[in-house]
Amino acid sequence: MLFVPTLGYYPVFFGISGGLILLLFLAVLWYWARNRRSLDSAARTSSDLQMASYVFFFVAASLLCSTLGNPFSGLYLPDKVLRADALPWHYSFGTKIVVYFVLGFLFNFLSQYLSHQNRRQHSAVL
Repeated sequence: MLFVPTLGYYPVFFGISGGLILLLFLAVLWYWARNRRSLDSAARTSSDLQMASYVFFFVAASLLCSTLGNPFSGLYLPDKVLRADALPWHYSFGTKIVVYFVLGFLFNFLSQYLSHQNRRQHSAVL
């Protein structure tokens, strides 16, 4: 599915999207910090792992916006990438993005797992 009506190059889209991602991440961080104070230690650990996952997702999203929206060597302009011999640099960026996504999902899984274990322990006590 194509989001944009044409296959044109829209670096402004990635710039605006990156700014929105930053603002939304800061909003999530704000509410996480406010809610964290009221949690017990087990729930706090789960919440911390969830925030770690958000940090990795934020870094991956930032790298994607900068890689795809870069007007000087963005992936939409492969001739510039090849002329500048920047393909290894872009491959390195892609590798980092994948690692950040894996870490994000790993920390999110650990957060969900600990939260589930905590709920099971509390229901067993009752």
